[in-house]
Amino acid sequence: MATLTPDEGLEFTGDRLLGDSSVQNWEMYQVAVGSGSANLDGSDTQLDVEEYRADRTNSNVSIEDSSIDGRITIKISISGGTEVAANTAITEFGIFACDINNPPEDGTTDEDDVLLYRELRGGVTLESGDRKTFEIPYTIESQ
Repeated sequence: MATLTPDEGLEFTGDRLLGDSSVQNWEMYQVAVGSGSANLDGSDTQLDVEEYRADRTNSNVSIEDSSIDGRITIKISISGGTEVAANTAITEFGIFACDINNPPEDGTTDEDDVLLYRELRGGVTLESGDRKTFEIPYTIESQ
């Protein structure tokens, strides 16, 4: 497993901590899964090959405070043949922030979203009808 907090995620976090008014209404809002394998890079702004994205209000997503050193655990449940095509190997995950006063529609990207976190893992193939919940532990780390 390899993880990255991209440059834009670090900048966003710094802006939030400093009280920058341009991001005061922004929050962690969407979770995405993908099938890409491109190396992690500080300049990443999206997943390599995004397969499915859901808002935090979607029943497939939960965001929980783990009470361990500020870690947040994000869970996303997806099914082969439903949220992603059957026989899709899920290899990457992303967490995005957006302006909660102007969020994108559920499952869609926003030109103004910010990739807070990207992770690559060994692939889990979801055949038709397979349902899997992926847990993504999120902490802010420097590169």
